[in-house]
Amino acid sequence: MTSFDEVYDLFLNYVSDYKLDKLASLDYNAFKSYLKGILVSSVPIYSNKDISYNEENEEFSETLSIYDIRILASCMEYTWFSHGLNEVSALAGRLKGRDINGESSATILKNKSAHLNSLRENLDNMMMREQIKGMKEGM
Repeated sequence: MTSFDEVYDLFLNYVSDYKLDKLASLDYNAFKSYLKGILVSSVPIYSNKDISYNEENEEFSETLSIYDIRILASCMEYTWFSHGLNEVSALAGRLKGRDINGESSATILKNKSAHLNSLRENLDNMMMREQIKGMKEGM
């Protein structure tokens, strides 16, 4: 069986967020709970595989391949970034002017939306490759 920690470790290599770092240093249990929430929300995104897990034991019901772990970590990244984009979108209407780099809030929102689309496209490509691999193995 694969522990949630294996997915968390890879996810944390993908993202850099001072808020996550601060939460981890202030309250590690809250940090782990936050990561679990992101992971549990992300499992349904991995549409190629029916993945079951035990949330209480924080482990999957089977041993996942490194590729499955990578896809789940990418699903977590997508979920995490999407949440951050929602926060920016909520603030965008109230923000006027430019940030420290001289970019308008509309430009920042547009760039973040483009990055989210790129993350989703990459995730879809990874899942498609996994599906093709499974079809070839089934032949």
